[in-house]
Amino acid sequence: IAAFASSRGGSSIPAIPRNTRLPIFGENSSLSAYASTRTRNALSDISMTFLCMLFFGFGWAKPVMVNPNYFKNHKRDMALTALAGPLSNFLMAFIGMLGLLYLCRVFPNMYLIQFFSLVVLLNIGLGVFNLIPIPPLDGSKIFLSLLPRRIYYEIMRYEQFGFLVLIAALYLDVLDPILDKLVDVIYTLLFYCAGGGLL
Repeated sequence: IAAFASSRGGSSIPAIPRNTRLPIFGENSSLSAYASTRTRNALSDISMTFLCMLFFGFGWAKPVMVNPNYFKNHKRDMALTALAGPLSNFLMAFIGMLGLLYLCRVFPNMYLIQFFSLVVLLNIGLGVFNLIPIPPLDGSKIFLSLLPRRIYYEIMRYEQFGFLVLIAALYLDVLDPILDKLVDVIYTLLFYCAGGGLL
């Protein structure tokens, strides 16, 4: 599923610009100070991600700003931080599945059913895709953290080249059979966890 959203109807998801000041962070907070070092030049946002979306039809979100200096255990805490993304996708998929099953039982409106079906499939697809253990995806932080420290840091030295491997794998469709199978398995699991077996 090189472009999971596109293959199933797709949707455009708005994003907050990276240099936007959010009220939850104080002017003197460490994250605010870190964010203030980011450029306001719009041309800097024309990244590899944008070019991939433009020419190949797929892309990935820019990494969330994380200051690893506050981690007590760099490997473990970075993996837990990375895990939050896929887990939030699967949680949204589970909530969508609950809504989908409720509609099927109580209010079988075709438009709402299609909407909740898209929410479920999109979030499962994003969660599974993000678990691919290739930088810059979260899966690289999660699964590589299981390696010995020396090997972990040696691999992460070449993290900036991971997107080339990712592009090649997606272009050659070598990941599609595995990802599609995982999506089916997780969809079925969420279906029964949400009470679908009682229909």
